[in-house]
Amino acid sequence: MKLKSNNNSFWMSLTDIMTALMVIFMFIAISYMVEINKQKTEIEKIVSGYEDIKKEMADELEILVKKDLKKWKKNIEFNRATLSISFTGKNIQFRPDSDRIRTKFLLILKEFIPKYLSIISKEKYKEKIAEIRIEGHANKPIVKHKRKKAVYMKGIEWSQRRAKKVLKYTISTKEFKSYGSKTRDRLEFWFVANGYGFGRTLDKKKQYTINSKNKICPDCSRRVEFRIITTSEQIVEEILTKIN
Repeated sequence: MKLKSNNNSFWMSLTDIMTALMVIFMFIAISYMVEINKQKTEIEKIVSGYEDIKKEMADELEILVKKDLKKWKKNIEFNRATLSISFTGKNIQFRPDSDRIRTKFLLILKEFIPKYLSIISKEKYKEKIAEIRIEGHANKPIVKHKRKKAVYMKGIEWSQRRAKKVLKYTISTKEFKSYGSKTRDRLEFWFVANGYGFGRTLDKKKQYTINSKNKICPDCSRRVEFRIITTSEQIVEEILTKIN
């Protein structure tokens, strides 16, 4: 009888221990779920804030292109996804072996630059922009295989010179010079001039031909672009910090 009583006590004690362990594990699971949900909420706030600012920037640039510069609509296009503004057209394209900004393109830039600077220099975008690229692009010429490398490098050289000429004009405007030293320093830090030659030709749908495999559109490919690169890496770092 005593042995039976001892056995009952043993099993009751084991049951109590198992119950206690289950309660502990349940609390651990709940705490983990709460922490995961908290991290998820924080990440959603970071991403949402970034997307909201990017949308605001895109909206302002779209108004600039489609409303303020409406009369130049045949020569200007805006891509919301890449925050890039492209300038194309036979009357504004650089002449062969020349980096001189043509008259029509200069007229467009005179209207475009002040308005563009007024958008990107806003305080709310200060921490959201990593770089602003002025890109020179060319059409792909028909060349013999043996001369392909030399022609490619020549295209890079000329598109680089043209992009630099547009950048030089941008920072020489009275509107650029009118900003305070801190703002000018920030703008100079952001602005870069890149020449891509015919490395990134476009088709008629404005897609990269290397991806679409479509025929090159010469007029689409010969272009100057102002492209904003956002601080997406900073967003990723913030998210990783929250996770860790």
